[in-house]
Amino acid sequence: MATKSTLSAQIEDDLDRTDLTSQVTRAIDYSIEHYAKDRFWFNEANNQSVSLTSSIAELALTALPVKLLEIDRLRIKLSSTTYLDMYPRDYDWIQSRQDTNLTAQPIEYCIYAEKLQFDSYADTSYTLVLDGIKSLGNATSNTYSAASAVAWFNEARDLIRAAAKRDLYAHVIKDFEMATAMKTMEDLEYARLKARTTRLKSTGAVRPTNF
Repeated sequence: MATKSTLSAQIEDDLDRTDLTSQVTRAIDYSIEHYAKDRFWFNEANNQSVSLTSSIAELALTALPVKLLEIDRLRIKLSSTTYLDMYPRDYDWIQSRQDTNLTAQPIEYCIYAEKLQFDSYADTSYTLVLDGIKSLGNATSNTYSAASAVAWFNEARDLIRAAAKRDLYAHVIKDFEMATAMKTMEDLEYARLKARTTRLKSTGAVRPTNF
């Protein structure tokens, strides 16, 4: 299984440079940050549970079991077999609901200031269940472990490799022809990963092509 260090070594070997270790690390981190919010099959999280305690109208995103960069679905657990979808709203809508200081079962939410904010103060403690795109980290973060970031260095290895080299050629080595070539490779790898993501999500039969 590849790691950040093995990818760094491969990029240094590609460039035939051993004097750019810190620049290679920064380029890898930049590339991961650039693609972190893109949807791939390996950075989706489902059924992430978190508690919302009574008398609370907001929940810091740092309280979630994983850092979600985008929320696809948020449900409130009413019983062991019953869930209710909550409705996403904009910040102004939620604020207008909070003006009344209502205490009830929350049914609407927004994301603002790195927090989930709800339309009412929770009348009791609830379990919320979230699905979305999660941050995998970059294997150097204090918050996210190296194990969570391995997809960037395995499934998305060639994408991050090309993107990092594009950044290095453009900003460090100053070879813009090679930077352009790496952008072409980056785009090809991005398309390949997106195509695989689409295939894995697809259901139904493959249609034959008529010639």
